Amino acid sequence: EAMPLTRPLPSDEVLNALFERMTARMNLQPGRLAELNSRNREQKWSLILAQHEIQAGIACVFYIEQLVRHTQPELKEKRPKKKLLENLQPLTKVLADLEVDLRTNPNDSWVQEFVSTPNHGHVALIDLIKDLADNPYSVPRKNPRKYALLERDPSLLYTGLLCLKA
Repeated sequence: EAMPLTRPLPSDEVLNALFERMTARMNLQPGRLAELNSRNREQKWSLILAQHEIQAGIACVFYIEQLVRHTQPELKEKRPKKKLLENLQPLTKVLADLEVDLRTNPNDSWVQEFVSTPNHGHVALIDLIKDLADNPYSVPRKNPRKYALLERDPSLLYTGLLCLKA
């Protein structure tokens, strides 16, 4: 069942651009992408609005949590506890997505929420950048695939700085 539209339907050009951007970020299988592309204008708009609502509601807290968790000293141990790895996203993905959201989010209140009390997302980001500067490489581990989401390289520092610039 379609979600009720809360904003007027944009022009085809704007709708298609927004829909293309949304689906590109979702990294979908070709079959699923084709199915979504076959939907009508109203369904596409509903999906865009739903995605925006989800992102606006959880994105700030999610990003801040991920930034803080990636600076935990326990993650730098050779064999961090499984509990520490639960729901932890690869830092490359977190920073790349955050940079895009900070740069392209049309909602100024989202950015304000990210930096304001009690979130202080900018502080979490700066702390992570400091940590990346001090520890730019991953800790060598016996099973690198098992700990792939903890991978680090010097390019992450650059991506973190892009987030600040955004």
